[in-house]
Amino acid sequence: MERKEFMKSIGQGAAFTLTFSCLSGCLEAENGLADQALIPDANGVLFSLDLNSSEGQSLKSPGDYIIKNTVVIAVNQQGNYVAATQVCSHKTIKQVIFRNDEFYCTEHGARFTQQGVGLNSDASKGLLIYPIQVQGQTLSILAP
Repeated sequence: MERKEFMKSIGQGAAFTLTFSCLSGCLEAENGLADQALIPDANGVLFSLDLNSSEGQSLKSPGDYIIKNTVVIAVNQQGNYVAATQVCSHKTIKQVIFRNDEFYCTEHGARFTQQGVGLNSDASKGLLIYPIQVQGQTLSILAP
């Protein structure tokens, strides 16, 4: 093989490798793995929500939930706020919602307690739960 052919073959292989790894990284970010990039402030707060805002008004009754910054924030049957990642641990896709007082993946049926414990085989890895702090009308999602 001549040098030119050798360099050409290496170039195509390298291009394929780079393209594959870039696409793979983009898919991970799209699938919600980027929610791990939430950076807490000096007090450990990832983000806050004004409960008087239109977004906050969606969290008034048990069973209500919203999704913000790939975090599912919900009101449980006892009237307490709970929060978990929207990214399911089974397939790392953003499909977790709050349903029947538990976190549920709409993609394949993984079910999790409010403490993140898996309730079926698809949920065996558990779910990331975020601590919540409420001060006045401000709900804060804290670093786990």
